[in-house]
Amino acid sequence: MLHIIKQEINMSKELLSRIEWACRLKFKGKEQPQIINGCLRIIEHTNLAYVEPHRVIIKDSLYLFFNEHDYFYVNDLSTKYPLPNYKNISAEIHNIETAKHFRVFKKLYYIGLFVLFIRKLKR
Repeated sequence: MLHIIKQEINMSKELLSRIEWACRLKFKGKEQPQIINGCLRIIEHTNLAYVEPHRVIIKDSLYLFFNEHDYFYVNDLSTKYPLPNYKNISAEIHNIETAKHFRVFKKLYYIGLFVLFIRKLKR
């Protein structure tokens, strides 16, 4: 008879903080992820083992994560995507925000020039 041992695996703090950070960024705190820790299943007296991934459910979508892994999976293990890096995304967001501020400043500058032009025409 096979005896299967099930041991829960805790999600690493780094991975947990990445997931929470991504949810805060994407959903602005409106959506909380449901996190289910993975587990290790070992068949006793054999060398067979299976690692169940950590499951994160967000808005009826299933995401699968492994500790110390650079990819995450959507719905099943056939579709994988690279796990975003804090530094790269923070730099991209900073560049986007800077570009937005520059565009707004540029529009305000042109509006100001237009107002000055109209004032000169009225004189």
